[in-house]
Amino acid sequence: EVKQNKQIERQLKIEQEPYVVIDGSIALVGHGRHEVKIKNVGRGSAIRVTCSVDKNNRDEAFFENNKPHAYYLSMDEGASTLIDDSTISKIKNYPNFYIFYKSQLGDFYKTEVKMKMLPDKLVIMENNRKEA
Repeated sequence: EVKQNKQIERQLKIEQEPYVVIDGSIALVGHGRHEVKIKNVGRGSAIRVTCSVDKNNRDEAFFENNKPHAYYLSMDEGASTLIDDSTISKIKNYPNFYIFYKSQLGDFYKTEVKMKMLPDKLVIMENNRKEA
């Protein structure tokens, strides 16, 4: 019975896992502002979604002050947010940045986002999810 319960818990976790990615590229939309599209491509809801250049600090979110600093994304749901030039400068100094979020079951995750610099935008090369 204990083994069966563990199996059920593991299956539930798999079925409820979120996976948040950057969808597309980070592009200039005007006046020193850049659009970032985040999307939950996983099976479960993603709670308290934030982005940071610091892989150890989920609370250093870099979304613009007039935008939410954390998002809630259901399965297959996306959101568009803005970041400013100063944040782009920080991102350019690092090869990666990180998306932090947790599942409905309370498990914490982070997606490491690897980028490539082009003259007019940052192209997303890879989104790798890890348990945090």
